[in-house]
Amino acid sequence: LTSRRPYTASDQLVPSTTSELIRSPSDQNLPTAIRKKALDGAIVMVCVDSGYKEMAVNLYKTSIEKLHIENYLFVGIDRQVCKHLLKEGIDCVTHDGSLNDNSSSSNWGTADFKQKTHFKTRVVLEALQLGIAALISDVDIIFFRNPFPTFECHECDIEITSDISEGNSGFYYARPTEPAKKLHSDAWLIGQKSGDKISNQKALDRTMEKMHSRREIRVNNLSAKQYPNGVIYFEEGKRFFADDPPCSECVIVHNNWILTKAAKTYRFKETGLWHVDYDQYYSSPSRKYLLFDNPVYDSENLDSMRELEKESLYSALHLGHFLNRTVILPRFHMYSGCSSKSHSSCEKQRKPMNSHYKMETFDKFVGVDNYRENSFLLNPTVPQSVKQSLSPVLLIRTKALDKLIKDIKHENDERTLFTPSDLSTGPSKEEVLSWFAAYETYSVLRFHSLYGVYSWKRKNDIDPNYDKAISRAFEKSVYRQIQ
Repeated sequence: LTSRRPYTASDQLVPSTTSELIRSPSDQNLPTAIRKKALDGAIVMVCVDSGYKEMAVNLYKTSIEKLHIENYLFVGIDRQVCKHLLKEGIDCVTHDGSLNDNSSSSNWGTADFKQKTHFKTRVVLEALQLGIAALISDVDIIFFRNPFPTFECHECDIEITSDISEGNSGFYYARPTEPAKKLHSDAWLIGQKSGDKISNQKALDRTMEKMHSRREIRVNNLSAKQYPNGVIYFEEGKRFFADDPPCSECVIVHNNWILTKAAKTYRFKETGLWHVDYDQYYSSPSRKYLLFDNPVYDSENLDSMRELEKESLYSALHLGHFLNRTVILPRFHMYSGCSSKSHSSCEKQRKPMNSHYKMETFDKFVGVDNYRENSFLLNPTVPQSVKQSLSPVLLIRTKALDKLIKDIKHENDERTLFTPSDLSTGPSKEEVLSWFAAYETYSVLRFHSLYGVYSWKRKNDIDPNYDKAISRAFEKSVYRQIQ
């Protein structure tokens, strides 16, 4: 790599057009592809493997295509991913040092993850040696606006985002200067020697720190307000759902500080940042849905609230199974860090599914296609015919509900109340099918709540195989999914 001929002015940069797609992962090498795709001496580069191909498509649709960024290139680090991206009309080239097969996703911190990250160093180095500035971006990032005009430290070699304690190699801009080339050359050698012991971020940061201490490199740390990581944008910004206030000053957001691809994907969906519509995930005009709420909050019995809300979702999954409807997840309450003094704020503060349960486990036992995020109906791709086809508010009376809401029979005349033959065990399958046949034409069945509709102990006539699967779906976790 370090012996490659540097790029000179005699090498013509050919700007890309929509008709100049790279037709095959093997019909040109990376330097050729970089020259073809660069504009004004700069390029956006994204390393991706097959495990994250859907997220790569999301980055393209939400950011690159939406903002009309033409000087981009996806670089496949296995031999399959570019075939998928090229079918989507996304320019991609397979790196000549790519892996044979890498269809599984790698979680942060694993040896496999660390090994893969060094491809980013190598790819950026190839661009720099051609005299082209490289903006490297991870696939779990969204561009809110074109970032190139925001890189204003023209005398800097590197402009990099923050990962709280160090620079973040998931998004940074490297100019084709000698210090930047040396940084990447040295970091690449460290990566080769260390193998899967450290990530490219550690290798880059350690090398950059040494060079900076010797005043051999100029680094600009990009504003965390404009380039927030996952902690700042989602957690501190309290952006958990698509209708939460947007960030007007943000250039990008990095969906990091959360583990597993399942949780990253769910967070993008829940916050309205997912535009991938495979198998008409959003756009189906014929799929039917089931929606419910968790309207009651009891700050004195938080453990009981957790169980009630878990059983409500369990009930919803069974109802959806009976009625052939996809369950739209509810918003959950806070189950910790609250007291009687903070009752009001905790009642108003709703949390997404990943605040309480492990999304990877939920996806495994429920199935990604068998539920939708709470923000689903806010997505612009969902047909208006679906959004407008809402049933009246339905309410199934149960023993648990009677305890929570004393005047449920008279509270709201607009609610349609259904009373099962046994308030303790909830409705039978026959009762459910009979009650809701009249509402079959509605795209969305709306329920006030589902408290106590089915308990974990009730077996009666529910599907035992389905029950066995979804009973294993609720693995406790925390928002960042680190446990």
